Amino acid sequence: MKYNIRLIPTQVFLDKDGKEYFRHDGYFPKDDVVRIIKMQGVK
Repeated sequence: MKYNIRLIPTQVFLDKDGKEYFRHDGYFPKDDVVRIIKMQGVK
């Protein structure tokens, strides 16, 4: 309930302050996950 997840799988990406910056419902390929993580400067 805290993250308002209604479908499994759901990926919720949080910034360093714990605020959501991206959400995806359903299958999410590894390359796309890596791209989203890099949006926040993670290498």
